[in-house]
Amino acid sequence: MSANASTFSLSTTMLARFSHSVSRSIHTHPPNPPSILLSRVRGSPGPSALLRIEPAPRSPAHFVSTRAAAMAPLQRTPFFDAIEKHDPESISVVHSLSGKTFRYGSLLHDVAANKDKLLQELGKTEENIKGERIAFIIENSYDYVVTLLTCLASNAVAVPLAPGFPPGELRYSLNQSEACALVTSTKYKALGEKVVEEGLEHNIKHLVHAKIEKGSDTNGSIQWSGSSDQTDGGMMLYTSGTTARPKGVLLHTSVLAAQAKSLIQAWEYTPKDRLLHVLPLHHIHGTVNAMLTPLMAGSSIELMFPFNVDNVWKRFAAPFLPHENGHSNGDANGFIQPQQKQKITFFTVVPTIWARMLQSHPQLSPELQQAADEAIKRENLRLNISGSAALPTPTKDKWTKLSDGNVLLERYGMTEVGMALSCGLTDADRIDGSVGWPLPSVEARLVDPDTKQLIEVGQDVDAEGKERTGEIQLRGPTIFKGYWRNEEATKKEFTEDGWFKTGDIATRMAVKGTGTGNSGSWAKGPAYFIRGRASADIIKTGGEKVSALEIERELLGLPEVKECAVVALPSEAWGQKVAAVVVLSEQGETGGKGGKPWSAMDMRRALNGKLVAYKIPQDMKTVKEIPRNAMGKVNKKDLVSRVFGDQAEIRRRSIDVAEERKKAKEQAGPGAQRKTTDVDRQFYQYSIHETAYYDALGVPPTATEIEIKKAYRKQAIKLHPDKNPDDPTAGEKFQAVGEAYQVLSNADLRKQYDQYGKEGAKPDSGFEDPAEFFTMIFGGETFTDWIGEISMMKDLTKSMEISMKEMEEEGQTAAEATAHAEGAAAGVQADRKAEGVKVEEEGQTTTEVPIREKTNAGVAAGAAADASGTSTPRPQGVPTRLAITDKTEEEAAATAAGMTDGEKKLREKEKKKGGLTREQREELAAFEEERRKVRQERVDTLAKKLVERISLWTETDKGKDVTEAFREKMRLEVENMKMESFGIEILHAIGQTYVQKASTFLKSQKPIIGGVSGFFSRLKDKTTMVKDTWGTVSTAISAQMEIEEMARMEEKGGEEWTDEKKAEYEKRVTGKILAAAWRGSRFEIQSVLRDVCDLVLGDRKIKVEKRVERAQALMIVGEMFVKAQRDPDEEGDYMAFEQLMAEATAKREKKEDHRKASASRHSKHAGHHGRESSAEPAGEKVKG
Repeated sequence: MSANASTFSLSTTMLARFSHSVSRSIHTHPPNPPSILLSRVRGSPGPSALLRIEPAPRSPAHFVSTRAAAMAPLQRTPFFDAIEKHDPESISVVHSLSGKTFRYGSLLHDVAANKDKLLQELGKTEENIKGERIAFIIENSYDYVVTLLTCLASNAVAVPLAPGFPPGELRYSLNQSEACALVTSTKYKALGEKVVEEGLEHNIKHLVHAKIEKGSDTNGSIQWSGSSDQTDGGMMLYTSGTTARPKGVLLHTSVLAAQAKSLIQAWEYTPKDRLLHVLPLHHIHGTVNAMLTPLMAGSSIELMFPFNVDNVWKRFAAPFLPHENGHSNGDANGFIQPQQKQKITFFTVVPTIWARMLQSHPQLSPELQQAADEAIKRENLRLNISGSAALPTPTKDKWTKLSDGNVLLERYGMTEVGMALSCGLTDADRIDGSVGWPLPSVEARLVDPDTKQLIEVGQDVDAEGKERTGEIQLRGPTIFKGYWRNEEATKKEFTEDGWFKTGDIATRMAVKGTGTGNSGSWAKGPAYFIRGRASADIIKTGGEKVSALEIERELLGLPEVKECAVVALPSEAWGQKVAAVVVLSEQGETGGKGGKPWSAMDMRRALNGKLVAYKIPQDMKTVKEIPRNAMGKVNKKDLVSRVFGDQAEIRRRSIDVAEERKKAKEQAGPGAQRKTTDVDRQFYQYSIHETAYYDALGVPPTATEIEIKKAYRKQAIKLHPDKNPDDPTAGEKFQAVGEAYQVLSNADLRKQYDQYGKEGAKPDSGFEDPAEFFTMIFGGETFTDWIGEISMMKDLTKSMEISMKEMEEEGQTAAEATAHAEGAAAGVQADRKAEGVKVEEEGQTTTEVPIREKTNAGVAAGAAADASGTSTPRPQGVPTRLAITDKTEEEAAATAAGMTDGEKKLREKEKKKGGLTREQREELAAFEEERRKVRQERVDTLAKKLVERISLWTETDKGKDVTEAFREKMRLEVENMKMESFGIEILHAIGQTYVQKASTFLKSQKPIIGGVSGFFSRLKDKTTMVKDTWGTVSTAISAQMEIEEMARMEEKGGEEWTDEKKAEYEKRVTGKILAAAWRGSRFEIQSVLRDVCDLVLGDRKIKVEKRVERAQALMIVGEMFVKAQRDPDEEGDYMAFEQLMAEATAKREKKEDHRKASASRHSKHAGHHGRESSAEPAGEKVKG
C-alpha cells in the first residue's frame, strides 16, 4: 500500500514503542497533553498494522488557558496589524443560521492556539514551516477564517480547496502544490480520507480539526515575530481551468494586503459594515473581497453557505420585521436570532444570484416582501456588487427598480490580480456594461492583440470610427508574481517590461458625466468595457472581432431567454461563426410561431434591431441547463463539444454548405442575377424575411453600404426613363430601384425590411419621387465637409439681380403703365365704335367727337385711371396710349412712378456714374461684405474639419499600422465620394490643391535651397491659378460659341438639319455646358481650398513640427485623391450619368420657376380682383 496522509505502516514492535512514548509523554507533561490520540487500529494481514492518527477534539480556549506560555509567536502581517487595533468586543464572524458569533478579541488568540497545534501535528518548527503549502477543506465557518490566518501567521502558504470538487481534481491540486498536509474539518473527514487513499505523488499528512465551538478567552498577550513587510507566507488559489489544466497562483501576503487596502480605499469598508457572505471560499471573490478585506477593515462577516435564496431574503428582511421571543414573524424555523438583527450593508455576489433573487422576490409573503424591499434600499444596503461574470443589463435594471435606485456596482478581477478595475460608488460612475477604472495602486493599459502596439488613451477609436479592442494588461503591487512550478506559463503571461497579460479583451471609452473623480481620484477618465476572454469570448468572423459577452447581454435582455452562452463554431466561409446555446424561459417555451418553442429564426428576428448582422448567431441550440462552475462560469470549449459535436465534424458541415452555395452560383451562370437561395440564408450572417429589394439592385443581403450605393447608381443610369423613351415600363423599373435604395440605404429601414419585409419598412413620409431622389443622392452633398457649398453661380446670380434690379423695376412699372393706358384707350375706342365713330386700325380717330361723346370718353378714361389705382385725372379727349409711348421707356417709367422733374434729373446724374445708382452700389457693397464673411466662415469651418480629419494620423505615433489604417479610412471615403456627380473631378481638384500646398510648405521648410525651392513652388501656384482662371473663361466662351452655332443651324433649318444632327448638336452642347459649369466650380473649389490649406499650414500658434506633420498628412490624402479612378464598369456611364444629373437639375429648377411664377400670377390675380371690385361702384355711378 502506498504511503498517504493518514496512515503509517508500523511493525508490531514499533507500535509498542510508540504507545510507550505516548504514555510517557502523558505522565511527564500532565498540563500539556499531546494533541493526538490513537483513534483506531485496523488489523491487517501480516506482521504490520495500519495506524490512523487524528487531532483531539479540544477547544482552542482550553489551549489558551493551559499553554499560553508555550505558544509560538505569530508572524506579523498587515492583516494582524489591523486586527490587533480593532475593537476586541466587535463581531468578526457570525454563523448566520446558528447565530454563533465570534469577536475580534478572540480571533488572534484562536489563531495562535491553532498555529501551535499545527506545528506539533506536523512536527515543524518556526523555521522549517516557512513557505510550506498547507491545503485545507473546511466549510464556510469561523474555522475556515482561523485556518487561513494560521497559515499566514506561520509564514506558510494556504491552499484552500473546494469541498464540491471530485477527489481526482483535489488530488491534482495536492500534487501540483506539493502540499505537506491536508487539513479537513470533521464534516469533510471522509472526503479527505478518500482523496488521500491513492494517486498522491508524495507523502501528505491528513489532519482532522475539530470545530471551534466558542472563541478563546482574551487573557494573555500575543507573541509576535518578524515584521509586516517581510513575510514568506501567502495563499495559493487555482485558476478555473476553463481552457487548460488549473494553474497554481501564488499570492504572497504582501500582494493580498495590497489588494485589501486597494478595495478598502475604493469601496470604503468600515467597522460599521455587516457583509453577508454566500460565496465559495476557494476563489478570489470569496476569500479576498468578502473575507480578508473586511477583516482588515474591522467589518463583520456573516457566513451563509451554501446560497439559499429564501434564506437570503429572510436575512435581509429580518431587521425590518417585528420580532417576538427572538424569532422572526413568518419564520417557522426561527433561524434569525436577536443578535442577527443588524442590517446587511454589504452584499457581493455573482450575476446568477442576483437573477435568482429577482425571480423569487414575487413569491415572498407580502410582509416579508415589504421588509426585504426596505432592506435593499441604498440607505440600508450600502453596497451591492456583481462580479465574476458579465452582468446582464436586464438584471441590473430590474434590481435598480426593485431596490428603489440602488444600482449594482460592476467590477473586474481574476485570480492572478485580485480586483483590478471597478465602477465607482456614485450612481453616475456605475456605467452599464462597464467595469470602470483601475483601482487604487493598479496600473492598466490596452494593447492591440494583433499588432502588439499600445493603445494610448485618446486613441480608443480607429480610422474608421470603430472602437479599438485591446488586451488588458496590469501592473502594480496587487499583481501575483508567478504560477507555482510553471516558469514557462509565467514567462508567457508577463511582458518583458513586467505587465501581466490578462487575456481579456476590452474597449475604453469616455462616457459623458462619468469619470470625474466624484467616486475618488482613482475613478477618472475613460472607462473600460470587457468584451470577453480572447481564447473563448472573442469570435473572429468574416474579418470582424465579435464579443460573445455583448451578444449574451442582448440575448438575456429578451423575455424568451433564461440563460445563454454564445460560442464560436468553425466555418469554412467565415473562419468562425457565432452560435448560441440557450435555456428558454417559460415565455420562450411557447413564444414561437403557433405557440411552439422559440426557434433560431425567432431569435434572429428578435436580435435584428439590436445587433449588427454579423453578430447575430447563425446557429442556436436549446438545452435544459448550461453547466457552470462554482462561480457561474461556463467552460465553452466543453459546451461546444457537448451541444454541437466534434469540431472537425462542424467544420466538415460548413464546407458542405459552402460547396453547395458555390455549385448553385455556377449553375446560375456568369453575370446572372440569381435569387437568394436557402443555402444563401445559411451562408449569410443573418436570416431575412424577403430579398425583393436586394434582388432589384442585384446585391446579396450581406452587401455593404457602398456596394448597395454602387449597385443603385448603375441600375438607375441603366433604367432611367430619359435613357429609355421607347420603353413604357422604364418608369416603373426606375421607381422600383429607387424605392429599394431608399429602404436599403437607411440602416433602420433596412433592419425593418430584413425582419418584416416591404410592409414593415416604409418611410414615415412616404417614398421620394425617384427622379428627384436620384438627383439628391448623387448631387454632391457627400463633399460638403471637404469643400463646403459651391456658391459661385449663386453669388453671380445675386450680383446680376442687384445690377439689373433698377432696370427690371423700371421695365415693370413702364409695362404696367402701358398696359393700363392701353386698357383705357381700348375702352374709349370701344365706346366710340358703339357711338358710330370711325376708328382707324392704328386706333386714331378721324372725326371730331361731339361734346356729349367727349364727356363720356373722359368719364371712361377716368374710370380706367381709377381702376389702375392712379388718381391723376387724364385730359379729356386725349388718347392716353400716345401720351405715354411718345416718351422714352425710361421717361415713361419715371412718369408712371410719379417722380418730379428734380428727382428725374438726380436719377439721370447717378446713371452717368458708372451705370449704377447709389442704392445699387450700396447694396452691392453690402452683398460683397456679406459674401466675404460667408466665405471666411466657410474657410474657417473647412480648416477645422480638415485638422480633425487628419488628426487621426498627426496625433498618433504615425507608425506603419496607424498610417495603413489612416489610408484605409481615406480609401473608403474615396470609394463613396467618387460616385457623386463629378465625383472623380472633385476628388482630383481637392487632391491637386492639397498636394500643391503641402509640397510648397514642405519645400519651404528646408534650409537655403529648400527656401528657394519653396519660392518657386509659390510662384508656380500663382501661375497655376492664372491658368485656371483663363481655362474657366475660355471653356465658358467655347460653350457659348457652340450654343450660337446650334442656334444658327436651327434657324437655317433645311434638309441637313435632321433629327440625328440635332441630337448630335444637343449632346455636344450639353457636354460644353457641363464642362463650363465644372470649370467654374473647380475654380471656386481650389480657390477656397488654397485658403483652407494656408490656414491649416500657416497657423503660427502651432509648432512648426506639427505643421510639417499636417503637410505630410495632406500629401497622403492628396495623392490618394489624385489617383482616384472610376471603376471600369462605370466608365461608359460617365457622360450619360452627368447628362442625366444636369437634365434632372434643370427640370427641378424649371419646376421651381413654374411654381414661383404660378404663385406670382395668383397673387397678381387676387390683386386685380381687389382693384376691379373697388372700381365697380364708380362704374355704377357713371351709369346712373
